[in-house]
Amino acid sequence: MASVCTVQLLTATLDTAHSLSPPPLLLRVLQVRTSTATLAAPRRLWSLCLLSTDPAFCASPPATASAPHSGAVKTFLEALKTLGDVRIITNNGCAVLESVTTFEGLFYSPVPGKGEYANLIKSKENIDFHLLIDKVARATLESAPGRGGDYMSHFIRVYDTKNEMAVTFYVMWPESAKRGEYAPGQVQAFEALTKTYGKEVVFTA
Repeated sequence: MASVCTVQLLTATLDTAHSLSPPPLLLRVLQVRTSTATLAAPRRLWSLCLLSTDPAFCASPPATASAPHSGAVKTFLEALKTLGDVRIITNNGCAVLESVTTFEGLFYSPVPGKGEYANLIKSKENIDFHLLIDKVARATLESAPGRGGDYMSHFIRVYDTKNEMAVTFYVMWPESAKRGEYAPGQVQAFEALTKTYGKEVVFTA
């Protein structure tokens, strides 16, 4: 089976067939199978194909474009561990799913053909949560008056690359506490996050 190599194709288009000025060069990087690669040059197109037999050159190109983005999302998610209990809320417009947990035990795993996921799996808490990192575009950090009580609620909304809300992380008070009575340090942890990230953080690829 032929290996897949990167082909660097330099194409130059001439204004006229006898132009004396240097033509503009267009660099395109294509992936072709070396056994079937054919390059047809039209009348006004010069093509230079550079094939390398170096294994490093022929290796599948790494997804370097998403690396800085992935690192920023992971750093943000790791910082959420300071919040303690959070209610994870997902809403697809038809069904809503909520569950309370912490970000302790967060881990990452790549899935071939899809990308890298951030995961929270806790059988005792019946938590099985997965977030596709490559599709995380931005997050907002918000505070608003709580429902049915004299307290402030604090939450983080995560949006995908289509600018649709993917998930909400709602800071939760202990199960045994009254509504709005947060555990010591929870509100301070959220405020520290807002000082670090502001009201919105955009994860650029």
